[in-house]
Amino acid sequence: MKAFKVICNIMFWCVIALIAASLIIFIIGSRLKNDKNVSFLGYRWYKILTSSMSPEILPGDVVIVKVGADDLQTNDIITFNPTADKNAVLTHRLVGSSVDSEGNILYKTKGDANKSYDVQGVKPEQIIGKVVFTVRYISRIVAYISDHLILSISALIGFMCAIYIVKKLVTKEREKRNEEI
Repeated sequence: MKAFKVICNIMFWCVIALIAASLIIFIIGSRLKNDKNVSFLGYRWYKILTSSMSPEILPGDVVIVKVGADDLQTNDIITFNPTADKNAVLTHRLVGSSVDSEGNILYKTKGDANKSYDVQGVKPEQIIGKVVFTVRYISRIVAYISDHLILSISALIGFMCAIYIVKKLVTKEREKRNEEI
């Protein structure tokens, strides 16, 4: 029973540490506005600025992108650099592919809300990756956290302390019940 309790405690604190580390990395990554190439475990996040992918993805949403152009299929939503400027990023749906006169693959893309296809084809080396998850409206929370970093870190520490106190109270109550039995 004691070993089980120790294992549960270790697992609990590992989960809390993982959540805290993920939040901190996300906050720091979000603050690095000049470098769009920040990855965490092979994933990147991008804030959607326009309504070109409405209603699937709305302005203010954050898309989580798995880095790499492996296993792309028609109807996948991809994020890519539309020009040589690595800071320019676009997220659109992959609607087809073709081969140019030189034998290079070109992907055809289109925003869901756009009436026409994107003018230029996308080369494989322009593709950042495939969108695997969309988080609605989180950019508002991230913007607040970025603008109030010290307050946010203080709140995170306070939240972790509150979890610790609640856990201790629950543990004491369980121990009290076990003693009564």
